[in-house]
Amino acid sequence: MCGIAGIITQKPSITRCAQLELMNKVQHHRGPDGEGIWTGEKKQVHFAHVRLAIIDLSNDAAQPMVSKDKRYSLIFNGEIYNYKELRKECQSRGSYFFSNSDTEVIIECFRHWGEAAFAKFVGMWALAIYDEINQCVYLSRDPFAIKPLYYGYHQGDFYFSSEPKALRAVRDEFNEIDEVSVRLFIEQGSLERKDWTFYKNIKRFPHGHFAKVQLKNTSKALEFSKYWQPSATVQRLSYSSAVEKLKFLLEDSIRLHLRSDVPVGSCLSGGIDSSSIVCIGSQHLKPSRFNTFTTHYPNHGDINESQWAEMVNQHVNAIPHYIEPTFDSFCNDFERLITIQDEPFGSTSIFAQYTVFKKIAETNVKVVLDGQGADEAFAGYVGFIEIYLDSLLKQGNHFNYLKEAFMLRKNYALNLPTKSILTNFAKNITQRKATKNPTAEILTSQQADEYLTRLEALAVNYDNFDGYLQNMLCESNIPQLLRYEDRNSMAFSIESRVPFLEPRLIEFALSLPGNFKIRNGLTKSVLRDAIKSFVPRKIANRVDKLGFPTPEIEWMNKAFNCQVDTACSKEWREIVTKHWRSLVEGSHGGCSLSQAIRKKHDVDLC
Repeated sequence: MCGIAGIITQKPSITRCAQLELMNKVQHHRGPDGEGIWTGEKKQVHFAHVRLAIIDLSNDAAQPMVSKDKRYSLIFNGEIYNYKELRKECQSRGSYFFSNSDTEVIIECFRHWGEAAFAKFVGMWALAIYDEINQCVYLSRDPFAIKPLYYGYHQGDFYFSSEPKALRAVRDEFNEIDEVSVRLFIEQGSLERKDWTFYKNIKRFPHGHFAKVQLKNTSKALEFSKYWQPSATVQRLSYSSAVEKLKFLLEDSIRLHLRSDVPVGSCLSGGIDSSSIVCIGSQHLKPSRFNTFTTHYPNHGDINESQWAEMVNQHVNAIPHYIEPTFDSFCNDFERLITIQDEPFGSTSIFAQYTVFKKIAETNVKVVLDGQGADEAFAGYVGFIEIYLDSLLKQGNHFNYLKEAFMLRKNYALNLPTKSILTNFAKNITQRKATKNPTAEILTSQQADEYLTRLEALAVNYDNFDGYLQNMLCESNIPQLLRYEDRNSMAFSIESRVPFLEPRLIEFALSLPGNFKIRNGLTKSVLRDAIKSFVPRKIANRVDKLGFPTPEIEWMNKAFNCQVDTACSKEWREIVTKHWRSLVEGSHGGCSLSQAIRKKHDVDLC
């Protein structure tokens, strides 16, 4: 786990070291165990890297890494969990290895399979690999947006980094705010969509894709190639067979995600997802004991999950750590959290996550597992229930609709609608254009047109339940949750891994019919049955869901002197955006933000 940055120039350049050093300093939290800078022989490719040592702690695994024949140069952020298996494949094709790292495995895989290597990786990554012979730099990002990658152009040069702040530090132009993204967030709650960021001249590199930058034309717009997407084929197998296969895939994924040369622990909410990771992971870690990390609120019983977590801790004899996020700590760390995230965020729940990673940094644990992805893959959110029932109606499956509606209403205390909701789920863009644009008085006419264009691009007519889940997993929900997790964990030099987001497991989950996921009045049915032999029965049968909650409404009203009555509200989005904007545009001693960063790190780019 690391931080990467680079500059690719069309003309030879020898004046990039100061910029690369600054980008490393700004991203130092991502890799405090080492750093390096490398410039290609022709002075067009410039790489920077900060290292968090997780696999092969020796200097043999240092980056930037150059192959022994000097053809390939690599910077890499992430982990390739199946590196041992891939290493054997490469050795059978004639590769020799000089380290025990997954980084060197990436180079050799690329040597043997080229672009096809990305589809062979099981892991999380953002990487850049320079091919000296073909005179191009390949960029690639993992299938689920676990690891970040941002890029931008300036006067024909191509810049990229793990976090926007590294780009913002070296060029004032990268600090210009994208007002359209701001309005999309405030009005629609839109985050981490397409290639948009809150900075006009910084783009998000798409997950599940690769692209190459040709040295002869570094200013050319990137052409992206998708190397992975889940199959649309529905599995034809019995429910019991699906349970057994899921059990195998989940166990195997957790086994791979435990590979590490440093201590591993887990976040634990006491819910189904994190509990299954802890219970299965503990079996593979024996005789070592799992360290678990849980938020608790002694004075807020409605959001306190510590009793569930304690049940799991006792079940596996884990070493528990309980963390209480407080109102005072929220107020004290609020601006730091915004700085860490680089962009606004949708609720205060990520502060609870931030507090957990802050605590983890006080222990010897450097890697933690987390349960992101299971709710989207197996229909765990209560909001999925109505969409599933609606899909049964659309299919004319009235018997199952009545049966499931009765049991689900009983288990989840729901008031279910009788009209179709999938039909009206996507907003009618044509009708929006005919009505008054709510942002017209804030945006310029050009920005307002772009706002509507983006709204139209986001509108997807979900004509089936499976398509809705896939969108939540691959496009809308998961990418923003993973952005929060990456910034919060790396701010404290902690590597966070998400074993539910493994390509084989997700492909299998999305291939299952809806009635394997919502069944007999329970969400995540096939997952519950797959983990019953591992977790306490009361955990497997839980129907309430909290995750990383906070007393959001109480804290908001008290901290910002407002009166809101719902969490994740527009009022919150306006508040966090205002504070974020003040940090980007605010006073920095009479200089720009990028100049202030340079002054802080005592760097002169002139």
